Amino acid sequence: MTLCRFWCWIAVAWLAGASSAWADTSAGSSARAIGRAGATLVSEDGGAALVQNPAGMVRRSSWRLGVGLGLRDSDVTYVPSDGPTIRDQAAPERQREIALMGGFGRWVIGAAYLAPPARARALPTPDPERALDPAEARAFPHRYSGLSARYAERHIALGAAVRATDWLGLGVAVRVSSVRAAERRHISAGWDERDGLGDPARDLTLAFDTSGTGVGVTAGALVAPPTLPLELAVGGDYQPRTSVTGSAEVAYPTAGVPPTTPIIALASEITSARTERPEQLTVRAGVRYLGALVTAEVDGELVLHPNPAATWSVTGVSIIDIDLGPSQLTEVPTLDPRRRLTGAVRATIEMEALPGLAWLTVGYAYRVGTSDPDTLAPASADLGGHTAALGLETYHAGLTLGVGYSRRFARPHRRTDSDLRRVSVFHADPTPDGLGRYRDTEDAFAATLEIAWE
Repeated sequence: MTLCRFWCWIAVAWLAGASSAWADTSAGSSARAIGRAGATLVSEDGGAALVQNPAGMVRRSSWRLGVGLGLRDSDVTYVPSDGPTIRDQAAPERQREIALMGGFGRWVIGAAYLAPPARARALPTPDPERALDPAEARAFPHRYSGLSARYAERHIALGAAVRATDWLGLGVAVRVSSVRAAERRHISAGWDERDGLGDPARDLTLAFDTSGTGVGVTAGALVAPPTLPLELAVGGDYQPRTSVTGSAEVAYPTAGVPPTTPIIALASEITSARTERPEQLTVRAGVRYLGALVTAEVDGELVLHPNPAATWSVTGVSIIDIDLGPSQLTEVPTLDPRRRLTGAVRATIEMEALPGLAWLTVGYAYRVGTSDPDTLAPASADLGGHTAALGLETYHAGLTLGVGYSRRFARPHRRTDSDLRRVSVFHADPTPDGLGRYRDTEDAFAATLEIAWE
């Protein structure tokens, strides 16, 4: 998507009155975090601190209410080994934030509703009004590795922080998360001895739509010695494995156009799908320098998924071939396999643009992509890469307005071998899928308004 179209989507979201915000538990999600490429572990004291470092709330004891709006546009370009270039067609995802916090003596409490942008892909899909022939199928080489995928979360977070000493703050927060996962792809119901591999006339569509609820906890510490121009912070976040359940649907990809040899997709009265959001442990550390002319911060994080592999468990779906008989569909790999270990390094510099009124920030980050390179799929590819960011914050009479913009880009990744295999109903398909060249980019914009009072 072009930058012009991205900014048009931002204007539409504002005019429509949509409210969105950044709440990524791995990088911070406020306008401040966007404008600093996520380097806010030490400096964040708003709603995003509840999912990053709750100890940051002790910076201010006044009561304050913050609301935020943002958009994130994440695009992927996939050039298969033998086919046309495939581009993501998903619209930018909106996000919202509302947070309230205030102090009681040495204690500061906070509550927030955080709706980060969904991770969404929408790749070209065959026309449902006509059957694919082998020549036309070349335009959709990604149909087995995913036509679309969407993973969304919403959080309600509650936390408290205490000024343990003049230089030490401690904090903890608990969040309840609503999780939704949806995927759509083709599966092969062909028989290699009769139909060959990848015959589009033997395709069926497979779609999942599931949701669930989970609980996570974040804790952190802030060290700010009054005699030194340095501040330190450490934090940790634990997200247990979360089960999501919902519906599974198998059908002909074209309306009323059966394959050359009859295939019947049967569903019992109880049809369901189940998978799990993987367990995640995140540790973070950062340091901030308070200079006379500039302020600088450097943060780092490690994210561990102890058991990252995930599959869909399917019940109630039977597929019948006139020659082969019935076959139960029971297990399918997800389109979003994660790396076991990822990490990021982030840095920012803050400068006074207008004395006493406005501060300008620039940021840079490098993040390892979350996608498992051995099973990379275009419907969920996240390559990580470099992020450049720019932000502006203004303060006046208890009002704070912050805006941030960032762009992430990665070197193209070429996949010449893959552990990803096509899902086949009646035989084990050894054909590797998702081969080719990948490139993904991400534009993010957020604005936050905060009102403070005594």
